[in-house]
Amino acid sequence: MAANTKGYQKIQKYFSPGEIIFTENSDCDGMYIVNEGVVSVFKTVKEGDLTKEIELTRVGKNGMFGEMALIDQNKRSASVRAIESTKVTILTKEMFKDQLNKLPPWVLNVVQLLVNRLRTTNNKLRKILSENNSTPPPDVQ
Repeated sequence: MAANTKGYQKIQKYFSPGEIIFTENSDCDGMYIVNEGVVSVFKTVKEGDLTKEIELTRVGKNGMFGEMALIDQNKRSASVRAIESTKVTILTKEMFKDQLNKLPPWVLNVVQLLVNRLRTTNNKLRKILSENNSTPPPDVQ
């Protein structure tokens, strides 16, 4: 569903339980805001010939996901799957960039630095969890 809001197209999508919203290492199409439902953010790790999913967090109503790739313009750092019937609003790259252009450049630099640090920490966590066959407890935001 798309509705025009202040010159932008408001994009809303619906996902069924178990449906993949996006996958790790995919290109970024925007940031997602959960209007209804719950999603699981997870990474996939290899264990020998097998792959294992490690849930990083769960995001519920009014929570956001997909922001890291939007900010640092890298590939997605994790995959996301709907746990329940889920409705999201997508904030596109164009919308985000227009809003960023209204901020002083140093603000974007700080945000990008924080995202880079978080991405590095996520990769270290992924390695540690893979080595120890551990899964962090889920928390719904």
